[in-house]
Amino acid sequence: MTLTLRLLTVAVFAALAACSGPAGTASSGSDAQSFSIERTACFGFCPMYAATVDADEKLVFEGQRFVAAEGTHEKTLPEGSFERLIEIAERHGFAGFDSAYPNEAGDNCPQMATDMPSVIVSVSSKKLTHAVSFYRGCFEFDGRDRLEAMIEEVDAVLALDDWIGSREDFMGARE
Repeated sequence: MTLTLRLLTVAVFAALAACSGPAGTASSGSDAQSFSIERTACFGFCPMYAATVDADEKLVFEGQRFVAAEGTHEKTLPEGSFERLIEIAERHGFAGFDSAYPNEAGDNCPQMATDMPSVIVSVSSKKLTHAVSFYRGCFEFDGRDRLEAMIEEVDAVLALDDWIGSREDFMGARE
């Protein structure tokens, strides 16, 4: 995926998050609250999926490729999970991150590798509205460790391991 296409994807995803509820359902203006994470393709067996949580703790998982559960799946997260996700984002200074790494000029990505996936995080809440597309091949920018730590904490709250599965499942290591 070219940088321009990747940035366009981020812009579209951010716009959808701002005006949609989980799984693209329409909502009534600024009352829509959601926290979503999407993982994109790479050159290999990277899990491709999107997961969105609304303020009522409903999680919608849309497995695309290289996941154990393709298609749309739903579950209710424990009470307080949505607020916990917002707190994680605030604690890691999510609003201060650029909207894309690398940005269109490429000047916020000092070192770059190819064929890596992106992680797109979008938050729309009463406290915070922001979206970030993070190409995992973008290295050595200020805040990368903080962004990585935030994504790891988000993954722990969402607990998607059963739906994602293990990488070995898609590499033929298991029978």
